[in-house]
Amino acid sequence: MSEFSDFTIADRPAVSLQIYQYLKQAIISCKLEPGRAISEKEIASSMDVSRQPVREAFIQLAKCSLVRVYPQRGTYVTQISIKSVLDGQLIRSSIECALMERLTALISAEQLENLTYLLSQQQHAIDTQNYQLFLHQDDAFHQQFALIADCPLAWETIETVKAVMDRVRYLDLTRESTMEQVLSEHRAIIDALANRDVHQAKILLKQHLSDFPQVIKSIQERYPTWFAEQ
Repeated sequence: MSEFSDFTIADRPAVSLQIYQYLKQAIISCKLEPGRAISEKEIASSMDVSRQPVREAFIQLAKCSLVRVYPQRGTYVTQISIKSVLDGQLIRSSIECALMERLTALISAEQLENLTYLLSQQQHAIDTQNYQLFLHQDDAFHQQFALIADCPLAWETIETVKAVMDRVRYLDLTRESTMEQVLSEHRAIIDALANRDVHQAKILLKQHLSDFPQVIKSIQERYPTWFAEQ
């Protein structure tokens, strides 16, 4: 597991949280591919840390359904559950579309400017072909919907369900023109919000979040062993 030798410990947050965040990103980007066995002992040795924070990170990853621990057998990165991804997409779409009513009534010129700034960051990610940065800025854009609507619990809920979706989202970004398409759809949503057109905003957002079945099919054709139906 020498690929983890680039891990460095910062003063904060807790070491276990740093390891969790590092491993989570490695799983989302499929650096740790679905189905792969991972060893608490080997990761601890590679990162030059004790096994306890790695064990704690594994527990958090298991709660997100990103790893599964089999007693006496070991810990494995989970396959991508098609059902879980589609269930997560349904929940996320329902929550975000429900936010549009309040969002279009409350959004200010300053908040629209902030959303537009996030689009410039997404453009930078496209220019540098930085998929991880684009995914981060995509999340920041959608998180603003909940914050502007004064409903932070909505994003907390979405974060919980989208953990199982993020590998598909990341792999989709690696396809040609996907990032450009996402950015274009974000611009259209901002235009609808600026016009306080809640009906159009809901339509655009629902379309924006509705293509997961086609995306899954395309990715599954490339990586069939990475997926599970359930």
